[in-house]
Amino acid sequence: FTKKATDNNCTIMPPKDLEWKKQCQKILDAFCADKNAQPFLEPVPWKAYGLYDYPQIVKHPMDFGTIQKKMNGKKYHNPDDFAADMRQVFANCMLYNQEGSDYYVIADKFTKQFEKRFLLLLLGIFKKYPPKKNYSGH
Repeated sequence: FTKKATDNNCTIMPPKDLEWKKQCQKILDAFCADKNAQPFLEPVPWKAYGLYDYPQIVKHPMDFGTIQKKMNGKKYHNPDDFAADMRQVFANCMLYNQEGSDYYVIADKFTKQFEKRFLLLLLGIFKKYPPKKNYSGH
């Protein structure tokens, strides 16, 4: 493991040969296959839906299709990058849609499911590649 300083935090960088990308792909595939995934599969067609305030509210659009393209293009260098985009999908939906709306409820449910699955992925990484004993945790 190597450490990468990010502000006051450190991100654990898994070994290069780790299968974290395959595990991230499995997570993405599971969400894409969900019966409620339709609104998240591609960029929001805000012009077609007349949602002209969408670009003013949602500053960093993200969707599962874009995440898949980034996976295919090897744009993710660690699991945290993948997780940030997945979280962005759901955060955008909950930002734009009213609390309690169908879209908001689905995004909230997906957020909780994602965090559980991602935690299991991270736990698997640490189980397979435990930090060295002299790791200080900073």
